[in-house]
Amino acid sequence: MSSVLVAKFENKKDANFVASLIKKFRKNTKVFQGEAWEDLYLGEMIEEGMKEKGQIHKRYTACVKSTKREMLTLNKGPYACDTSDRLEEQEDEAFKLLKRGGSCKDMYELKELKEVDWLLSSVKKSLKLGQQARVVKKLPIKMLVFDQEKVMFALEQPVPVQNELTMIYIEHKQLAEACSILFYH
Repeated sequence: MSSVLVAKFENKKDANFVASLIKKFRKNTKVFQGEAWEDLYLGEMIEEGMKEKGQIHKRYTACVKSTKREMLTLNKGPYACDTSDRLEEQEDEAFKLLKRGGSCKDMYELKELKEVDWLLSSVKKSLKLGQQARVVKKLPIKMLVFDQEKVMFALEQPVPVQNELTMIYIEHKQLAEACSILFYH
């Protein structure tokens, strides 16, 4: 299996922190930086790669449905909920998780809340139902963690294409725990 670019960080410190967490919890995984130390690559652990938004949407909703305790997200576009039906289904599954006693903790980029028309109203609705949210200037990666057992990452596009999305899905407890540490860092 070839390695894939997982994230571009703004500085070497953040990239090294994430790489060290992954190496600590997944000793057999190849984690390395690219030519620029801020580029983080992973190899040999991808369970499923998804490029079609419908497929990404189905995987996401299935993960939320099976989540019992906690969902953590670093939210940035592009989004798989590119239709009102998909958005509604994703919101409904998150609300059901909250009703089951689980938690949804999310981070959003300030720029996205200002530029993506539906996002702010969706976040406001979710907050009223118990979602916890933080707004930050910039997120290093689009990432979702489910019960510290499963992770979805967006992959950096080799050539930026507006509204294109490629995600990977990994079921690996130690990696998911490391990603949770990143979320709370």
